[in-house]
Amino acid sequence: SKFGKPVLKNQNGEVLLYSKLRQPFISSWVLPFGKVHLTNESLEMAAKRELEEKAGATISVVQHVGDCYIHATIKGQLVSSVLAHIFTATISDEDRIDNEKYAVQWMSEKERRELTLGPAVEAVISESEDSKPFFFKTFNVEW
Repeated sequence: SKFGKPVLKNQNGEVLLYSKLRQPFISSWVLPFGKVHLTNESLEMAAKRELEEKAGATISVVQHVGDCYIHATIKGQLVSSVLAHIFTATISDEDRIDNEKYAVQWMSEKERRELTLGPAVEAVISESEDSKPFFFKTFNVEW
């Protein structure tokens, strides 16, 4: 499956995360993500749609900054393998973030260090902030 993982930042440099409601990795904090719909939806359209669904905000521009494989294991057993297309977007009016369906929250780097993050969340954020025009990485994570 194709997955989009948009990195949405506010004017303070905080990243929008939400608490995952289903397995695997339930209750961990993750970047907004979702599958590309099979109705002629582009990767960019999927990223914008997922951000708007999770954040409850209108997103005008997203930028495709990289792709990565995320392989997560528990006790050596593979539990998740995803090809993620990484997009970035910035929002200046954080008051627009309003979604009661998902537990969304702006998180600073310091706040993220105190939480249980989903596999490779911090690595994806870090890669998306790099000055390289585009990245391709594989992240192998023991959960």
